[in-house]
Amino acid sequence: MKEIEKGNYHAGSFVKNMKSMVEHLVYEVIREQSHTKIAHPTENKVPEKEKSTTTTELV
Repeated sequence: MKEIEKGNYHAGSFVKNMKSMVEHLVYEVIREQSHTKIAHPTENKVPEKEKSTTTTELV
């Protein structure tokens, strides 16, 4: 990024190289034979306590 700011590297080249790296990474993941499943932990939501039903009058 600093090279782009300095004018030593073209933004188009940067984007092209990034796309190529992502493409290779996706290919490696698809090709992998381990079938490892990655999952995020689920959150157990605790139900909220019932709200009080008392009301106050404004005087």
